[in-house]
Amino acid sequence: VRLHEKGLLRRIPKGNAYVYKPTFTREGFIEDASRKAVRDVLDRFGDVAKTQFLEEAGNFSEEQLKQLRALMEEGGQDEL
Repeated sequence: VRLHEKGLLRRIPKGNAYVYKPTFTREGFIEDASRKAVRDVLDRFGDVAKTQFLEEAGNFSEEQLKQLRALMEEGGQDEL
């Protein structure tokens, strides 16, 4: 019931009981959880978190940077 209340499971009535099914695929859950974690860090630590992320980006491989640039372009961000 708690996972249903948190939105992680959907509840389907079946007879006198419920069948619970996942709300997200594994990949969808990971995407949602990481988005929430990033937002939480940015909300709590603001500019310090952004600075740390950019410093850490200096350790990214060329492939990781390429992927990050592609994601930023999709989201309307032009810098990096």
